[in-house]
Amino acid sequence: MAQDIKVTATTAGTTVGPFTLRQWDSSGTILASNVSRAELVAGYTVTVDDAVSVIWVGSEGLCNTTEASASFTPCSVVPTPTPTPTSTPTPTATPVGPTPTPTPTPTGLTPTPTPTPTPTPFPTYGPFYFGRTTSGLGACILYPDIDAYYLDDPDFGNATQLYLNPTGTVLAGSDWYSDGVIAQEWNGTEFVDAVSC
Repeated sequence: MAQDIKVTATTAGTTVGPFTLRQWDSSGTILASNVSRAELVAGYTVTVDDAVSVIWVGSEGLCNTTEASASFTPCSVVPTPTPTPTSTPTPTATPVGPTPTPTPTPTGLTPTPTPTPTPTPFPTYGPFYFGRTTSGLGACILYPDIDAYYLDDPDFGNATQLYLNPTGTVLAGSDWYSDGVIAQEWNGTEFVDAVSC
């Protein structure tokens, strides 16, 4: 069965586009090509099979270099949710008869509840729209990008972790990333090098 998915760029630099949208699977089927920056920012709808869970978006314009082709990052597909039907509860019969006598609670013995520890959420900052590619200068040139990233510090130069999600549970892939001021090389677990843009 097919589903319509609306792909929207939340941030796109002025030199990006036109775009190609592909299925992120073994077929790499092109869903649309020559999609303008304006169309992608407004939201571009494509029809995909229900089994498709990720769509790749790649710029074909000024950013269509060997470095830029390495910077494609998958965007998760979020289909329009279908409302869940609610059911009407079935009434149950209440037995008629004598009311049971409550069992007395011994006095002087008050149970003490055991507290359940609440995990402290890990703070992340973002989203940031870093330029991303295989070199520091290339990442500077590609800033800003449409893919969102999250850090463990609000200052890119002081950050030690780079995430793909705001909960900080998925690390970003190895590459160079830039905020337009500096570019840092991320090896998948830590920043290992930095250059000025």
